[in-house]
Amino acid sequence: MRVSKVLRPTGICYIDIIIIKGNATLATSSQCIKQIFYRSFYCIRIHIYGMAIKINTRSKIIVITFLKICLTAIFTLLMIEGSIRAYHRINPVYFLPNKDKEANLANKFRGKPYADVYGYKLNSKGFKDKEYSLEKQSGTVRILGIGDSFVYGTVPYPDNFLTILESKLRKVDSQIEVINMGISGSDPAGYLSLLEEEGLDYNPDIVMVFFYIGNDFFMYGPDNVFETDKKKGKAQKKKRRWPIVSASYLYKTMEFASTLVRNYNSVEVLSNRYNDAGSTMDSEFYFLTLSNNADKYMVNTNGLFEMLTSDLWQREFLFAIQDITAISDLCKKKGIELIFVMIPEEMQVDQKYQSIVKQYRGYPDYSFDYSIPNKLLAIQLEPQGIHSLDMLAPFRNDFSSRKIRLFRRNDGHWNIEGNKLAAEILFEYLTHNSPALRREDKAQ
Repeated sequence: MRVSKVLRPTGICYIDIIIIKGNATLATSSQCIKQIFYRSFYCIRIHIYGMAIKINTRSKIIVITFLKICLTAIFTLLMIEGSIRAYHRINPVYFLPNKDKEANLANKFRGKPYADVYGYKLNSKGFKDKEYSLEKQSGTVRILGIGDSFVYGTVPYPDNFLTILESKLRKVDSQIEVINMGISGSDPAGYLSLLEEEGLDYNPDIVMVFFYIGNDFFMYGPDNVFETDKKKGKAQKKKRRWPIVSASYLYKTMEFASTLVRNYNSVEVLSNRYNDAGSTMDSEFYFLTLSNNADKYMVNTNGLFEMLTSDLWQREFLFAIQDITAISDLCKKKGIELIFVMIPEEMQVDQKYQSIVKQYRGYPDYSFDYSIPNKLLAIQLEPQGIHSLDMLAPFRNDFSSRKIRLFRRNDGHWNIEGNKLAAEILFEYLTHNSPALRREDKAQ
């Protein structure tokens, strides 16, 4: 037996080909095999990270075909990864990361300029509203509405509560403008940033900041991101993954698609036709989402509120107050009237969901106070002279008396009836309490 040549390219991953007869030429690197010419060989020994695996085979075709398949698969995955990154660079999508982390937090779900949403074209800045000039005409009272997806609106434009509010106010004064600057997925830090960078350019007389009790306490940092495990019926911190997997846009796209299929009514979510009676999420997933966010209402075994004893809740509550205070200070400096509006969560309004939360959390004997976050916010804001409007009581009273659904099914956002009620509440409050809109003041 005679060994003609032993080839051992250097690198982390390399291949030894031991020739029994004939000859071979091998050009390779640590990533891939570029070219192999052969006649016949007895065995191939593959070294990967210092470990040797000996493969005995009589078929040269099998080995070469396997290598070709591997290289083709790798090349295809890299091409798909590159295509997704190129598309995201030109036309950003909300489930992929942004290089500018602060902009990503504030504008992650911001509408695309001129996009068609339920038959209405967004304006040039991606807001679901008409195009407004930065210059305000003399005598015009301009109101800005800043908030998350509730303000942006999950209903068609004509049914959005700010659209309805503007229509009602214009019957009182035709020179009133209500500008919708809602951005889905935003939070108090995003509201402050939006007001500073864009809102003040409109020279508003009134700024209404809408705070959603459901999730505006969360700062969406990496430490507070949870995923729901249906099988275990509880929220768990996301599992750590290899850096190369976590950084892959292809993996993030597949993960998003998987979540959409498993937990959402994908037809309802992806359709551009509004269905007021439709269901957005899978029922079980929605119940778990509510229950995993119920700690802020819980009274612990010592009779104390979780929001007052939990380090996590104290931190999130403090951050929210700081951002709201900064918005207030900015408005006072500019001579702008600020109205802070609290939007209730569905389980604060409908007792049916309160029972479901106890069941899913496994705390049947624990007590809950579903108004405590609203009370704590009011206590903190009142001494600072921040006018607040809490919509919890009006929504509870309306739901108890009419027994009409005010939220979209398995969604958490207002349906058309909920938007009508919100517009009515705001109209009554503004016309009776706002110095800029009270009729007696304008008459003078």
